[in-house]
Amino acid sequence: MFCFLNGFQHRGDELYQYAKEANRIDDSELDKISDLKYTTYLNMAQIDIFNQNYKKCVDRATNSIKIKPTLKGFFRRGWAYLELNDLDNAEADFKRCLEFEPDNADVKAKLAELKKKLKQSDNKLKDKLKNMFG
Repeated sequence: MFCFLNGFQHRGDELYQYAKEANRIDDSELDKISDLKYTTYLNMAQIDIFNQNYKKCVDRATNSIKIKPTLKGFFRRGWAYLELNDLDNAEADFKRCLEFEPDNADVKAKLAELKKKLKQSDNKLKDKLKNMFG
């Protein structure tokens, strides 16, 4: 079903106007299709996290965010970035999550994990530099 839906464009897509004319589908039907695509990408991103396919998760969460920017999309992509040690992008996504829900406990826990990784990374760098010049 997703392969079928994937052929339809959503409003944010640059080919939307052409797709609308070619598919002869009204806006309410295209909105439903966009919602299905967005939900499917989010669900696949969650499965990718469980399976530790973090690069795929980033792609799928990004696709969901392009259709509909949500806390779940940014959280899942931020989680994947964190696991990939792309700490700058992880931090940016978690900060976006806080725009949706400033008191979200899961986001705050991931930000604490991120800060811990940043500190470890800084300590490793300091040790390397100390050994180079010490």
